[in-house]
Amino acid sequence: MKRRTINPRGVDRFKQDIVKNDGFILKARQGVCPIYAAFDQGKIIGVLGMRPNKTHINLLFTKKAYHRQGVATALFQYALADLLRENPSLREITLNASPYGKPFYLHLGFVPQSDEQEVDGIRFTPMKYTV
Repeated sequence: MKRRTINPRGVDRFKQDIVKNDGFILKARQGVCPIYAAFDQGKIIGVLGMRPNKTHINLLFTKKAYHRQGVATALFQYALADLLRENPSLREITLNASPYGKPFYLHLGFVPQSDEQEVDGIRFTPMKYTV
């Protein structure tokens, strides 16, 4: 199996943009940046977050013990249904897929929009889902 290497600069950038970003956290609390969560016995096992435009997924994670059990798929389907209720004219959702997540997004029906890129240590492939 090919070993994945994680760029520490990319990890720091992700933390700065999402995890330790007070502005993002405030917007999530206010509902400006939607956050969806999956739970098992009251514990969070997966999350999906979006930018304020509600057309770009900026995070989707599932705890490793729950991989390949449909958690992330269910989060995406729930979020999509919710977004369509709010905006029936929604035509596409975008995201920047990590190399690890890209096969999952392909399975959901996302299509790459360009080759893999690296910005500030974060490797990703821009992808689009047509509703």
